[in-house]
Amino acid sequence: MKPALLVSLIFAVALGTSACFLFRKARNWADLKQTTVDLDGLATVKVPSDLRYDAEPVQRSGDTAQFQFRRVNDTHLNGQTSYAETMVITIAAPDLDRATFEAQRRQGLFDVTKASGTGATSTEGPLQWEIFQTVYERDPVKEPAHYLRLTDAEAGIVITWLGYQKQYTVEQARANLKYLRSTITVAPTRAAYFEKLRDYKTNSRTAEAARNLELLSAALKELGFPPATVGQWTRHGTWRYTIDNGRPQQFQLVLPVNHMRMPDGAFELKGPLTSFKFIQNKYWWQNNQGRGGGLIPQDLLPGLVEEMTDREDVYFFSIHGLNLWKSYPGDGNPLLTELRSAIVEAEKLKAEFFSKGLIGGDAEP
Repeated sequence: MKPALLVSLIFAVALGTSACFLFRKARNWADLKQTTVDLDGLATVKVPSDLRYDAEPVQRSGDTAQFQFRRVNDTHLNGQTSYAETMVITIAAPDLDRATFEAQRRQGLFDVTKASGTGATSTEGPLQWEIFQTVYERDPVKEPAHYLRLTDAEAGIVITWLGYQKQYTVEQARANLKYLRSTITVAPTRAAYFEKLRDYKTNSRTAEAARNLELLSAALKELGFPPATVGQWTRHGTWRYTIDNGRPQQFQLVLPVNHMRMPDGAFELKGPLTSFKFIQNKYWWQNNQGRGGGLIPQDLLPGLVEEMTDREDVYFFSIHGLNLWKSYPGDGNPLLTELRSAIVEAEKLKAEFFSKGLIGGDAEP
């Protein structure tokens, strides 16, 4: 190789390395221009200005609130927008017990994406780290990515983040999330924030639960249904039901509607149904597409999906949950009234599935 060409090559490599170094250095969040974001009055956090807060996808319940941020990578000719980073901050209610909080974290309920494999774990004071290597895929982009889960269990905060490996090292990502955690300030009205999201009263839920379990037992007997068992599925004719251990505790009433072979394309629910599809040859995924269909707690899924013997099919259900922590006003047995209403609604939905068609796109019943 000619000396002049060799010098040019070395210079080009050095320039590229320097550019890469400078680019990575620019993604040290503490050094970037910051924006203070109000998280629905529950907390505030400082984030890089180009890490945009998506107010619409915020998920809220009586126990947790989730807030999503994304940094745009590019908008492509096919209409897809790819993201170089996605982050979700989850804040738990102060009375969410530690065991439930940890169980939900392990189940991935606070995650940006579903973690695959076993991540590297470590602790740093009150902070627990889980680090995974994954691939970000959104046509036409396919990028190796880091996926980090940072848990501060004492504070009831989880931060999950996904970003391209070519833009961050693991060490930079850890430093960034640690810095971000230091900027989160939770409002003193935290308990009141979650109380407003609950359809039960926290101070009376124990008494209501005891009363409702008695009413439920009487209602099932009146309808000719066998008793319900906590944590175990009972089958009665076409019906499936159980009592979960969730927050709030619910009676789960399930009516199988149909199962059918589905094309590769997407389909659209046109009613309050819930679909189950086997994903990546690994697990059953339930989805109500935000149409009001009930969702089964993760720990109860194995007992329900065991009858789904054809993993090439998609299964449709009508699912109703009756909150056993809330007060049901009315004379007689209000839970009997609720159950009768749920049964009529589920049977009507099943009939409409076949008579009107409640799914669209490439699928037909």
